Amino acid sequence: MDRISPVYARLVLRELERRGIDPTPLFAGKSTGRNELLRGGDISLQDFVHVLRTGDRLLGDEQLGFLLGRQMHVLAMGPVGVAIASAPSLREGLQVLESFTRLHATYVDIAARSTLHGMTVTILYQRDTGYVERFHTETAMMLLQEYSETLIGEPISDARIRLAIQEPENRTEYTNTLHGQVSFGAAANEVDIPYRWLDLPSPSYHPELWRQAQMTLSQELREQSE
Repeated sequence: MDRISPVYARLVLRELERRGIDPTPLFAGKSTGRNELLRGGDISLQDFVHVLRTGDRLLGDEQLGFLLGRQMHVLAMGPVGVAIASAPSLREGLQVLESFTRLHATYVDIAARSTLHGMTVTILYQRDTGYVERFHTETAMMLLQEYSETLIGEPISDARIRLAIQEPENRTEYTNTLHGQVSFGAAANEVDIPYRWLDLPSPSYHPELWRQAQMTLSQELREQSE
């Protein structure tokens, strides 16, 4: 069964409760209840999609993906986040993200390929989640942006971001939130990061934590594939 970290669903729950909106519909007919969500581990893809769809409906005009993305930190990715946060450089952090993303969300893959001009990061979905894929992509793009710019220390204004959705009416919501050049109607959800950012030394680099985190992730990946 495809599963994902509960962090995103918890943020939807928190936002509803913060606004005084009854969150009961998030759990209607699902195996995950409020207490299980707050105290448990990963949740099923089915329950996650239900939470996103219901949260989007209850929150009305809010841009759900960006709403979640603004509250995210790389450590929301658990052990994967610890590993990339302690990486020596952005390049090595993205390479580890590519190797171990499925430990965070079993139906999502990240491809990080080197190009003549830098590195292209592609978000790949192994399951069709319908229109809520857009929310996941928005949040993932913001998480990637937050990680990269925290490591580098400034906005990556020369990044190129390609989104696989048709140009929306609220285009400026995307261009104001995502740094760099944003385009729509692409074949895949991708970010081009220029070469000059990739090998800058990270101030958060921690050699022992970096080594240990990769060993832990490798072990988890082996156990998952057994």
